[in-house]
Amino acid sequence: MISFDTEKCFEDLLFSNKELIINSLELPPETQVLRQVSLHPYGICDLLCMSVLDINEKIKFIKIDLIELKNTSLKSEHLIQCARYKTFFDNLSDENLHVEFSCHLIGMATFKNDQS
Repeated sequence: MISFDTEKCFEDLLFSNKELIINSLELPPETQVLRQVSLHPYGICDLLCMSVLDINEKIKFIKIDLIELKNTSLKSEHLIQCARYKTFFDNLSDENLHVEFSCHLIGMATFKNDQS
């Protein structure tokens, strides 16, 4: 297991190796990877991967993959954070824009009888 002093150190490593993210998530090669993106008023995501899947005359299809990094064990509050981010993108979707959304939580461990 690899350990990082801070979430920022882990984020720095991933952001400097964008092709690792793109290949691991099987995203299109032209995917844009952004960091610390404000999804106001829902929060700031660590890494946002955006791919345009298809554009026709009337409808645009975009794939969003968020990567949320935690330097702790994963907790239910982290799932709630991902749900808030999904709300942001749900609010963007309309008849001319379809957003396909995925959130990837990466932490030190999975849920361990988390009672919070």
